[in-house]
Amino acid sequence: MDADFSQAWIERLRALGLDQVVAAWLEVAEPLTLLAAQLLWVAQPGLALWMDPAEVGRWAAALEDPQTLANWRAALQEGNPGDE
Repeated sequence: MDADFSQAWIERLRALGLDQVVAAWLEVAEPLTLLAAQLLWVAQPGLALWMDPAEVGRWAAALEDPQTLANWRAALQEGNPGDE
């Protein structure tokens, strides 16, 4: 997975104060991420009207990779003593 892509989204989520919400969502919804990735692949042509198709592909690839999801969850929870 593209480290710059991952880091950019993690920084955006932190700036918006959504890091813990997304980390919790990743924990709970992880079994559904493969389904979400497949939906993104199917919707990619339509989403190209609003988003860069390569960006949609990066999201889909990330959701298909358990290691990427684990890395995101760890990065989002980093530095939060309530999660230890």
